[in-house]
Amino acid sequence: MKTKGSAFVSAIKYLLKGLWKLLLLCLYAVAKIVEVLSGFVAKMTDKFLT
Repeated sequence: MKTKGSAFVSAIKYLLKGLWKLLLLCLYAVAKIVEVLSGFVAKMTDKFLT
C-alpha cells in the first residue's frame, strides 16, 4: 500500500513529465512556424530581387 507521500511524489513526477512534453511540443510548433515564415520571406526576397 502506497503512502500519501509516495503518491504525491508520483503525481508530481507525472505532472513534470507532462509539462516537459508540452514544452517540447510548443518548441516544435514554434520551430515549424519559424520555418514557414522564413520560407515565405525567402520567396518574397527572391521575387523582389529578380
